[in-house]
Amino acid sequence: MAAMVGRAPVALAAVAAMVPAGVRAQTPPEGVAVSLRIDACVDVDAAEVRRLFALELGASVPSAVERDDPDAIAVTAHCDGPLVQVGVRDPVTGKSLARRIRLGAKGRERLLALAMMELLVASWIELQAPPKVAPADARAPEATRRSARAIATRRLPAAPPRWRATAAAVGGAVAGRDGWRLGGGVRVAFDGPASIGWGADVLVESGTRREPLGAVDVTALWGGAWVYVHRSWRSFRARAGVGGRVGSVTLSGRPAGPGVAGGTVSGKLAAPIARATVGILGAGRIAIELSAETGYHVYPVRGRVDGSDGVNVEGGWVAAYLGVGWSW
Repeated sequence: MAAMVGRAPVALAAVAAMVPAGVRAQTPPEGVAVSLRIDACVDVDAAEVRRLFALELGASVPSAVERDDPDAIAVTAHCDGPLVQVGVRDPVTGKSLARRIRLGAKGRERLLALAMMELLVASWIELQAPPKVAPADARAPEATRRSARAIATRRLPAAPPRWRATAAAVGGAVAGRDGWRLGGGVRVAFDGPASIGWGADVLVESGTRREPLGAVDVTALWGGAWVYVHRSWRSFRARAGVGGRVGSVTLSGRPAGPGVAGGTVSGKLAAPIARATVGILGAGRIAIELSAETGYHVYPVRGRVDGSDGVNVEGGWVAAYLGVGWSW
C-alpha cells in the first residue's frame, strides 16, 4: 500500500455536534479519538477531507487530539481500482467495517468525508442496543465506551417503534343463557411498542336450544375490538385487555309437531368484554393462540316459548377460542 498521508487523529471531542455553537463551546471533550488515514493514491485534498470530516464530527481541526494508539478508532481510505474503499477499525465495538464508493468529478472531498462519517456512525449503531454476545476485540476502556455511547445516543436516531401483527383464523364456543354456540371467524392483533396493542375480529356463531315444543336455533354475527397490554418471552406471549362487541342475533323456532307454531325474533347485540390470550410463535412465524373472554349483553333478546321466556340472549357469557395464523 502506498504511504499514508495526512495522518491526524481527530477527537470526537464534543460531538455534541448537532447543538448550537454556543452550547457546544461549553461541552467538555468526550475523550473518544478517531485516527483519520488517507492513502496517497486517493485523488483528493487530504487536508480538506480532514477538515470536512472534523466538521461532520462537530469538532474543528485545531481542537484535534493526537491519539494514535489501540484505543483510537482508525478510519481509512485507500484505492481499490477505480473505486475507493473506506474502512473503520473500531475498538469501541470490536469490529471492522468496509465499503467501496465511487467518487465523482466534483465535490470529491465532501463525498469522501461523508462516506467516512456514515461508516463510523454505522459502527456505533449497536451502542444503542449492545449485542448479547460481547465481542472479544472490544478492547477500548469502559470510559471510552461510555463516551461513544453518549455520542451515539445524541447523534443516532432512535429506532422506530416496532409493531408486530398477527392474523389468524379462530374457532371456539360461547356459553350463556341461550346455551352453547359454536363458530369462528378471523382475528387480527397488533402488538405495539410500550407493551400496548389493539385487535379486532369478526365472528359467526350458531347453536340450538331444545325445548319441549321444539327447537330454537340461535345465530349471532358480531364483531369486536379491544385494547390490551402484552408481554413476550422468547416464543411465548400473552395479552390481556378490554373492549366491546356489537352485532345482531336471530332466534328461529322449529316446532316439534303440526300443532305448534314457530317464529323468528331478531335483535341487536352489544357487550363490553374482557379478554386474556396466551400463545406461541412457532417455525415459519406460525402463531397458535388460546383466548378466554367474558362479557355482558347490554340489550337482551328474548324468544318466547309457550307464552313464557324460553330462549334468552341476555346477561353474562363466557367464551374460549383457539386461533391459528401467521405473525410478522
